[in-house]
Amino acid sequence: MIINEKDLPKIREKHKHQKIVYCSGSFDLVHIGHVLHFEFCKKQGDILVVNIGSDKDIQRNKGIGRPILNQKIRLETVSLLKPVDYCFVGQEFKDGQSPFANLESVLKSLRPDIYVINKDSKSLIPLSKTMAQKYKFKLVISNRKHPISTTEIIQKIKNLD
Repeated sequence: MIINEKDLPKIREKHKHQKIVYCSGSFDLVHIGHVLHFEFCKKQGDILVVNIGSDKDIQRNKGIGRPILNQKIRLETVSLLKPVDYCFVGQEFKDGQSPFANLESVLKSLRPDIYVINKDSKSLIPLSKTMAQKYKFKLVISNRKHPISTTEIIQKIKNLD
């Protein structure tokens, strides 16, 4: 189900007796690696809430030409995946801010029981550990190696020329 970030406290209240799992990412060109990630996340609890990066944030993080698919398409696609209960497009961070500037706001509003990140999100791990202590959630660092990445898919397509 597609929600707005402002709905996060309502989600927490609605599912107060269930374990809420939270994850975030670009999810550009949704592929099997993303689906496996969502399945892993869902196994950690009862309700999976996914934060999808805004177009502007992804372009800042990954460069010109990204995302390939706009946030509306990515949001609609992720919302249709079986493991995902709720998804939303995260608030854009302001120029000069860290790409993770809005993380605390989301964690404070949703109050997840579990937050899942990938081990390749090295820059996010220290901040996530701090937030886990502050907001009393379990941080799960996934060691899953995904079979392919969006960047690899893009490179394969470029090599077809």
